[in-house]
Amino acid sequence: GSIGILFEQASSRGHIQESDNGILTFPFTIRNQFTASLSTLDAAINMRKEILDYQHSFFKNARSEASKEGSKAIVFGDEKETGKPVGDDLREGKPTSLVAAAFERADNKQLQVLNLIGSHELTDSDVSHIQNVIIETGAERVIEEEIRELTDIALCELESSSMKADALDALRELALFVAYRSY
Repeated sequence: GSIGILFEQASSRGHIQESDNGILTFPFTIRNQFTASLSTLDAAINMRKEILDYQHSFFKNARSEASKEGSKAIVFGDEKETGKPVGDDLREGKPTSLVAAAFERADNKQLQVLNLIGSHELTDSDVSHIQNVIIETGAERVIEEEIRELTDIALCELESSSMKADALDALRELALFVAYRSY
């Protein structure tokens, strides 16, 4: 639902750099970046309607495409921790990696239960059955392992960075909180 714009600027590598196109100065590179930013804002203002139409179309198409998918969504946890009823995401049919993994691993009997996802009439018992199928298929374990692997990679990258210790500590704590929270 957004538009990405990349403006590449050659580096002056200090204050002055000779290039194939002549002398490149630090003030020129700053002015160039500033001009590109203003041009982007000007274009966004002038194309406001087209951009908003594009965004509206994107979200409309995304919802339409998601409704065609067999994978839906789930939330495990306690309403007091998550801030919303656990079954709501199931009733709405929100797509997640967890449910996609369950659909990939489910047998025919389990698929019948998973196919209930997206029904606004799901009972608490239905929600519980769906959660059990997700656990039985091993999807929860697969996604938790993926989270562990990605978190380990992120933490290794942090260790090799040149950031200050207090910034590293804060980022490490944030990464661990996000990866291993219970909601």
